[in-house]
Amino acid sequence: MKKIIILLFILLIPYNTAIAYVVGGSNLNFMEYPKPDCHLYSYEPTQYDIDAYKDCIREYIENANFDIQRIEQAKSKAINEARRKLENPSF
Repeated sequence: MKKIIILLFILLIPYNTAIAYVVGGSNLNFMEYPKPDCHLYSYEPTQYDIDAYKDCIREYIENANFDIQRIEQAKSKAINEARRKLENPSF
């Protein structure tokens, strides 16, 4: 029964051999995923304030996308390593 479950695990998860390194910022921290630290401090912001706020939000979103890529890479690496060990158990 255990071998059948392992075999199903190996067959049902598609192979993903493309591994790349993500270069870019990150929002990750140790406790939880942080909220953006972007603020409009004035009730009547200038165009400069609005542009700075937009840039801050854009950077937060870009970093979040890089974090998603890093998580996907770590997941793929773990799956590939598990497959390799299960296909050729030499431990």
